[in-house]
Amino acid sequence: MMAEQSDRQQTIPYARNLHDALKGDELLPATYLAKGEDTAGQLTLSEAIIHRGQEPLPHTHTREDEAFYILEGAATFTIGQQSFPVSAGTFIWLPRDQQHSFIIHTETARVLVFILPSGLEHYFEKMGQLFQQEHVQAGQLSPATAHKWQLLSQQFGITLNLPETQTP
Repeated sequence: MMAEQSDRQQTIPYARNLHDALKGDELLPATYLAKGEDTAGQLTLSEAIIHRGQEPLPHTHTREDEAFYILEGAATFTIGQQSFPVSAGTFIWLPRDQQHSFIIHTETARVLVFILPSGLEHYFEKMGQLFQQEHVQAGQLSPATAHKWQLLSQQFGITLNLPETQTP
């Protein structure tokens, strides 16, 4: 109980306007409203614009829970064997240790992404660097790059379900 209280004392109240927030890169277009250093590791919150065709592969987090609030667009999330059609105004919870993915049905979807606890922002940064170094285009991933991505993901407790053609 004491450790929990001391962690909470490390956080400082703040307000961040979306227009002043920290921008991601072109491959991972997210704007961070809160990162681990802002919340003593408790939460990462970002606004992301996800284009159809740039959806993540099915994957499983072992360390974080995720939640999405759909601001614009439509998609279908698959969590385990369940599918959830979502549109603007929908909140969806993605518990850790359950494989999940989603497909965007509109040209883009604008979403708030909640990650608890924080830390995946570091993964996204390293993944963006890897994809830039490897000149990855949406939907195109060489077996060698897929292997590097799998190794990076494992460092963050993430298992990627790569298609057979991209499995090293």
